[in-house]
Amino acid sequence: MEFDSTYKVHFTGTFLDGVEPHTAISNFATLAKIPVEQAQTVLSQPRVLKKQLDINVAHTYRDKLQSIGLDVTLQPEQAETKGLELSLEPIQDRHQQPEEDNPLSHLPKSATGEITCPKCGHQQTATQQCESCGVYMHKVKPRIEEQTSTVEPTQAEPQIEPEPEEDWTPQDPKPVAVLAVIAVAAVCAYLWKLIAVVTEYEIGIVAWAVGGAIGIVAVALGSIGIRTAITCSVMVLCSIIGGKYLIQDHYLGDGSEMQALLASEELSQFYQDYAEIALHYVNHVHTDEEIRDFMVEYEYTEAISPTEISEAELNEFKEYDAAELHAMVEAASPGSDTNDLSSEDIMNSLADYSPWDGVKDSLAPIDFLFFFLGIATAFKMALTGRIR
Repeated sequence: MEFDSTYKVHFTGTFLDGVEPHTAISNFATLAKIPVEQAQTVLSQPRVLKKQLDINVAHTYRDKLQSIGLDVTLQPEQAETKGLELSLEPIQDRHQQPEEDNPLSHLPKSATGEITCPKCGHQQTATQQCESCGVYMHKVKPRIEEQTSTVEPTQAEPQIEPEPEEDWTPQDPKPVAVLAVIAVAAVCAYLWKLIAVVTEYEIGIVAWAVGGAIGIVAVALGSIGIRTAITCSVMVLCSIIGGKYLIQDHYLGDGSEMQALLASEELSQFYQDYAEIALHYVNHVHTDEEIRDFMVEYEYTEAISPTEISEAELNEFKEYDAAELHAMVEAASPGSDTNDLSSEDIMNSLADYSPWDGVKDSLAPIDFLFFFLGIATAFKMALTGRIR
């Protein structure tokens, strides 16, 4: 049994040294006559770009693809050909020439049976050598066919065609990708809450990670384009705000824990100590010199000496801290049972405080920076189809 060797052109998934990936992808898109986004998807992993080629055409494809920066190899294929079959019919005499094997059978014949020389056009009876120009007529056609087969592969640039069984065209948006993005956004919101509760700190870089996760999911599922980019950006924003809402809801919703904190001995002692300090201030501190001494003694300033306190810092203390001290003296007296009063006052003030209020109060300029990074990351990934 005989085999005819054919070859396939295999892309390794990498690019040649010294060639920028985006340049190679752009050149491949031009060569294959496909959009750049589709070329990006095609070259995102190793794959067979062309198959069932003879050795000469396969080398042409390889050289052309390597010239634009793709790392490709040729891999042999085996195509089974029809073997010699056994037959009970007698084999023709080797010295006989059947009509189909006659070297002159391909030449045109006239009505009288004469043949025409393929070189000079002279008509004559069947003979292997032309009577006019002397050429052996059965050798002319094979020479022409040989020249044609040699030149043909170089007459046109090889055309890279995607394999028919694979769909490389991304959708914008792809329904399954939209559903996956929504699910990932919800999971990221709860993960952000978990991280904040465990560490007792909101890590802003998590917002950036949320954008990266949502963008990767969209690209991996083949959803690429402007509509996908906008969808991913909106879901990143919803995930970030949702995570901050869940954090505030966790701390504000646990009233029993808050009540236990307010009723603790440490808080009660702090409250009583603060009330005694406030009473001392109201009864004994009147002049600016006395206020400066009070600020240093009870650490209302970072100054070590009263003389180091500036006039602006003194006025700020009078406007804010002194007013709180007077309000404290009016609310309770030292030694009284302040647990119920402090718990009730604070819990009543928290009753009208919603998680959305907590989200607004917790926003800082650094939060908006990470919001932008997360949204921009997801938008760029979904728009270009690149995850790096």
